[in-house]
Amino acid sequence: MADPAQDLLQKLKAWRVACAPDEYLQPNDPRYVNLNEVQEGKKDISLRGEDYILPLLDGIRLNDEQSCQLFSGFSGTGKSTELQRLRGLLEDAGYIVLYSNAADYHDLSHALDIETLLVIIASAFGQATKEITGKSATELDYMEQLVSLLQKEINLDSIGIKVLKSADLKFGLEKGRDFWLRTKDEIAKSPTLFREHAHDFITQCKDLIETKHPQSTGVVFILDSFEKLQAPEGKFHDIMSSVVDLFTRHDDTLHLPRCHVIYTVPPYLQHISTNIDAKYEGTFHILPLVKVLHGEQPYEPGVRAMRGMLSKRIPLGEIFGDDYEQRADSLIHLSGGHVRSLLSMVSELLKRALRDGLPLPASTIKRVLAHERERHIKAVRPDDHEVLKEIMSTSSTQNITREQLSSLANLMNNQLVLCYRNGEGWYEVHPLIREYIKQLIEKDEVNGEPPHD
Repeated sequence: MADPAQDLLQKLKAWRVACAPDEYLQPNDPRYVNLNEVQEGKKDISLRGEDYILPLLDGIRLNDEQSCQLFSGFSGTGKSTELQRLRGLLEDAGYIVLYSNAADYHDLSHALDIETLLVIIASAFGQATKEITGKSATELDYMEQLVSLLQKEINLDSIGIKVLKSADLKFGLEKGRDFWLRTKDEIAKSPTLFREHAHDFITQCKDLIETKHPQSTGVVFILDSFEKLQAPEGKFHDIMSSVVDLFTRHDDTLHLPRCHVIYTVPPYLQHISTNIDAKYEGTFHILPLVKVLHGEQPYEPGVRAMRGMLSKRIPLGEIFGDDYEQRADSLIHLSGGHVRSLLSMVSELLKRALRDGLPLPASTIKRVLAHERERHIKAVRPDDHEVLKEIMSTSSTQNITREQLSSLANLMNNQLVLCYRNGEGWYEVHPLIREYIKQLIEKDEVNGEPPHD
């Protein structure tokens, strides 16, 4: 006889896997839903404004052999899934696409410098080339070639490095150990030599790809996940400054020889460096969130699209009961159209269901939402209040001062300020903290402080 408790346990495990917030989907995954637009009768309605994958594709196709573009989006909005869709379109057009994840090469809680980034790029390019061409790991191991360069160009004994192995260097690079830091300081003394060495290695890889695929249209390198750079408490300014420095001062190094390149970057980069697009094909591409609210009211097309996304992962009726649409929609409204935020709330609800049973009681949903609201409010610092009140009042960042940019960047990084687009772009405070910010504004009015313009 089946054990109902064990049955429920197995279901909840499967549903939580289906709702894993950190997983990105391939476009052919049965759970994939196009959140860019939906059909209302015979009319296509945009939920994110322009389809930003197509301009990236155009930027590559309009350049014969080399281009470099930036793609951004809040972590957890479906950016990596959209990049996989772009990969499919490029491969259909005859391009060889090398896709790498920066998190495989760097601890994303540490600031970056150009030396570290260039080693990451060359290492990832070599590994992806190996997978495309089937060449040996040694031949395409950038660390091996870097070790040879260092042994030739640097007096290692003078800096106390007696034995230098590629495995040691990789370990030091990934973990930020003293070994890499000391070696990197020596590399930084010869930036031109180091850049040319990395670019020569990438050219070598591209030549191997062209030999293997002589009929290809070109080579595209996508390096994902730099928008996920997260700082330990008190270190955000260091992370932000390192990102801005990299992509504003070193664009010539980041343009790779005879390759099309796409880097993912944090959305705040556009606000800190307002002319960044001029360095990267004239456009800074940001993937907005799904529009689920129109002011304080639900925006039904967006809500239905998000509900459809959820229904492809879990049985809404079994989990939420007969009024499943109303209950699921309440979560969707509070997610602000942020896919990962919604999936995280659902995953937490499924964990509570093990004790509270199905369909989920209203009290369970209320407790989880209260916890999520409290967690988001705790992430707001006193220095953030003025920025949040300004955005709450104007849905714009236009009046944010230079002194407030670091706060704005941190709020974006923590997904407390969200970006939308439907024609014109606008910004909103995350729905889970809107009531809290409203109270701050009302308190200002009671105390006689002037309203924000």
